[in-house]
Amino acid sequence: MTISFQHNPKLELNRIAYSGLLSIEEMLAHAKFRSSHLQWLNFDHINLVLPGTDARHITPAALDDLFAKHQALFLTQTLLIRRRSAWVCQSPLARDTLDYWLGDRTAKPRAMTDVRLFDTLEAAADWLLLRGREKSPRRGRRGL
Repeated sequence: MTISFQHNPKLELNRIAYSGLLSIEEMLAHAKFRSSHLQWLNFDHINLVLPGTDARHITPAALDDLFAKHQALFLTQTLLIRRRSAWVCQSPLARDTLDYWLGDRTAKPRAMTDVRLFDTLEAAADWLLLRGREKSPRRGRRGL
């Protein structure tokens, strides 16, 4: 699996893309990276699960453990605003796992984060209030 983390300073937006065969080890490594770079927690995120991403083998127990570690990052921070985290899943092989990860908002409250799942990148970009070329899925300085 590959997890790609990019920050667009102009848009003040983080883009995290997931691809390939997801492993819980790589997801934990990404969480460790995030815990050593806390400055990235203060920005909105767009999370893109790319076509062909496979997460079927990741257990709910492993996701629960990862969720607890992820939430601990935010509980230690004093964020000035409630940040937004948009998710777009383009892979049926990862959808059940993502649905479990996102879960019921009342059962799995998120520290200082409004989390939403969208069918398209365009819908996620609209929610994040991106306009024109900012919505471009191309990597680099101009778009997501």
